[in-house]
Amino acid sequence: MLRENNRRNIGIVASETSLPSFKELMQILFTFSLSVLAWIFFRSDSLVDSFGYLNGIMNINLFSLPNVLPKRVIAFIGVFILQIITTVRDR
Repeated sequence: MLRENNRRNIGIVASETSLPSFKELMQILFTFSLSVLAWIFFRSDSLVDSFGYLNGIMNINLFSLPNVLPKRVIAFIGVFILQIITTVRDR
């Protein structure tokens, strides 16, 4: 901060396109993930509680498929994709 090196990366993400590049998207997701992880430690009562929350998040059951009818999942994904398309088109 003393040498003003932190001012190199203050540009707007995807300034000339409607969506960020893959590299920019990965950088955004990485920063968001670190922020969420830091909030777990910040908001919990103790370190033991923090690691308990992280253990619950990283549980193998998180990655199992939910018991939802396939028609509902397909309808939800379709509505989600249509929402993204209309949002990008309106820009």
